Amino acid sequence: MDIKEKIMLRHYEELFDKFLFDEYDILGFLMLIRRFVRDKYNSIVEFADLIAHRKRDRGKVMESISAAIENNYETYNGKKIKGYNGIDERQWAAEWEGLFNDLELKMNSRLLKEITICIFSLAQGSEYEDKAGKHHGYLMLAKGRNNTLGLCTSEGKGDSLYICFSLLNNIEYNEKRTDFIYKNPVETVRIEGKLRLKDGMGYII
Repeated sequence: MDIKEKIMLRHYEELFDKFLFDEYDILGFLMLIRRFVRDKYNSIVEFADLIAHRKRDRGKVMESISAAIENNYETYNGKKIKGYNGIDERQWAAEWEGLFNDLELKMNSRLLKEITICIFSLAQGSEYEDKAGKHHGYLMLAKGRNNTLGLCTSEGKGDSLYICFSLLNNIEYNEKRTDFIYKNPVETVRIEGKLRLKDGMGYII
């Protein structure tokens, strides 16, 4: 890192240590570290590139959308979509642990969870279309089983399936909310130190 980047990194370090950040801080952080994660942390690169280009024609999400469409959503092992490869929770955690170790920052389970919520929120609504214009899809948020939050892909049609690309566990949902697909734009806010996710209908978590 150059001397200016190191100053910016110290800014984010304070936000992380004191849990003062929201998704707009994570957007800036991803832009800062984007060139340092390439070729080393593939899952983080996927979202660092996404926040730079919200309409994409490549990457792991695009490959998964294309595979699902090409295979007519054929499943194997009773539930997995043929050719569809999302981000594994353990892989995701390992990459962030590695990155923070490289940057000499402190990582813990709460921090990883809140960074992930912010990234899921930032990713919502991003559009994917291959170069041939044949395969098209979006990233959406959905309430999963057993208090999970899913980042899902969908073709965006009325009868489109939602396929979980990445999953976050141990979510404390607002019990008043009964919807499962969050189609309205969401946003993270920090209230009395707690990171919350909301849309125009109120708080989700």
